[in-house]
Amino acid sequence: MARTPGRLVAVVVLWLAGAVGLGGAALEEGTCDPKGLIAPLSDPDPKTNTLLARYNIPQEPFRYRLRLVAVSQTYRVHHLTFPSPRKWDIAESNTVHAEYYVPRSRRGRGPAVVVLHILDGRFAVARLICRSFAMGGVASLMVKMPYYGERRPAGLDLP
Repeated sequence: MARTPGRLVAVVVLWLAGAVGLGGAALEEGTCDPKGLIAPLSDPDPKTNTLLARYNIPQEPFRYRLRLVAVSQTYRVHHLTFPSPRKWDIAESNTVHAEYYVPRSRRGRGPAVVVLHILDGRFAVARLICRSFAMGGVASLMVKMPYYGERRPAGLDLP
């Protein structure tokens, strides 16, 4: 059964929101252990439970890579990659790419939001929203959806 990536993104955001090792390192690689961050969805009704099961993410640790790509006076931007819990027909979509905007004032835990892009796939509006949150002290993660940005094969045009 295919897994829906939304809950994995939530795990990554929860984990990053509590991360303290982002003091400006150019590259960080490691493992995220989702156990205990989000409880599996379940319901006493077997039919409902079957439907909910597709939204549960694997509870196994997964590798991530976080690379510093920009620094401003008020925030840092990191490029984040991790494996998609759902396998797509196009190999490029099997790695999730995201931009993580971290307020420079961040020390330890704090609020965080997930921003999904809209419009034509150039990410202008989503980046504006992420920068605004970061300048206001709220970390933000812009997740690039399958078939957009680095998750789209070279030469593939969408209608």
